[in-house]
Amino acid sequence: VRVRFRASGAPGWNIAFLELKDVDADVVMQDVPLSVKAPDVPETIAPGVEKYEQTIPPLRSVSRYVEVGNDVEAARYVVHVPFTDSAGNFPGGRIDQKVPPGPGPGEPIDAAHHVGPMETHQSLVANDTPGIQQIWWENRGRPEYLTPDYPPAPDVPIHDDVTVTKYAVSIAHDGDALRFTNKLATIDGRAELYDATLKTEKLSASGAHAMGAIDVTVPANLAEWRLRLTPNQQTEGVSDVYLLNCTGKDGCSVATTEEIAPGMKTVAIEKPAAGAWKIVVRSRDQVSEGPTCKIGYTIEEARLTLATVPIEAADSEHASSATWTLPLPRKTADAQYAAFHIAGTPDVANEKNGLLIAMTPLDPNAP
Repeated sequence: VRVRFRASGAPGWNIAFLELKDVDADVVMQDVPLSVKAPDVPETIAPGVEKYEQTIPPLRSVSRYVEVGNDVEAARYVVHVPFTDSAGNFPGGRIDQKVPPGPGPGEPIDAAHHVGPMETHQSLVANDTPGIQQIWWENRGRPEYLTPDYPPAPDVPIHDDVTVTKYAVSIAHDGDALRFTNKLATIDGRAELYDATLKTEKLSASGAHAMGAIDVTVPANLAEWRLRLTPNQQTEGVSDVYLLNCTGKDGCSVATTEEIAPGMKTVAIEKPAAGAWKIVVRSRDQVSEGPTCKIGYTIEEARLTLATVPIEAADSEHASSATWTLPLPRKTADAQYAAFHIAGTPDVANEKNGLLIAMTPLDPNAP
């Protein structure tokens, strides 16, 4: 039988056991482990900006669970943590505080207790997997792996904090203009316009796993390559689409994998390498028709290049809930797209180019 239940737990990772018991014999037949992750409760310091703080005991590792939902297109994570020759990870970043080279610049917070200077780590990432994000850090955790090469471990708790800034922008096509709305945190950047050439191809999948592939040559200097796959008939079970980058000397590698939802699926690759690619579809399970199965897909491509006439010349700051309107130049290709480019951080290596969000087709038939 199917057992339905509802769970609510304290912030963090909660584990419990569902006990199956033979009541007449008063014997437990099985303990079924159950777990649920509940997000930590943040301090809201501004619209779309949340701060999490915690204390990590000596020789311990601690995880924090941060909710970043479907309404968020991108997030910036900023971690402040003392140097302790430890490791940690957060979305878009992993830090190994190794010896050597030892502590960075700055005065130790507590030299007598082996706590080094405060460090800052950050990342700007697309919210590709909405839901609960895990941030893990340690205060010289996993002591069983320590060697004589390590300096003394901190013998006091350390305090760290994480600030999560959530971004989302909506774009509406209003006649000869575009209306932008900042839905979350204050954002710095600019609107961008793209021209796109459209192409339609057919893919046939067959066999026990309804597998098929086509070869595609991707031109140089694309800002984004978008594909919309539509099965030509009702399919059973779950199928996946794979985009394989075959431009290198070592064969093909999987650039992205997406589940094909009922009806259609849109997949996008930013700045794809020019050259040979493959589009592959495959059913996860064997289809009922077996080896005789044949499924057709229509693949609509959009190949985007940055418009020659910029819609907004420079980055600017847009407050939370702000709305602004920009005139729409005439398109020079089959279709137009609009997006918002979050400004980069020049002195942060993984942020210097910024991030593109809210890619929106302005033509109803474009993928």
